[in-house]
Amino acid sequence: MAVVYARDTVCVSWSAGRTVLRKDDAWDADADLVRERPDLFTEQPKKLRGRRLVERATRAPGEVRATRAPRKMAKPEAEAEDAG
Repeated sequence: MAVVYARDTVCVSWSAGRTVLRKDDAWDADADLVRERPDLFTEQPKKLRGRRLVERATRAPGEVRATRAPRKMAKPEAEAEDAG
């Protein structure tokens, strides 16, 4: 089954009545509305949902990763007075 995605959020009037399309909603490419109004759909969504990008734990050969030096913790005022 082929899938297409709504280009925008619109209320469209067509031969079967009115239908609300929400941007990036998936539709069956063989649906009557899709066949009648293909200009409202695209094969690629503008935004993918449900896909999480996971950071790689190991660096690739030749990859340079920026690191920061750890911040030094400030001593609470009471401890600073006792020490000094």
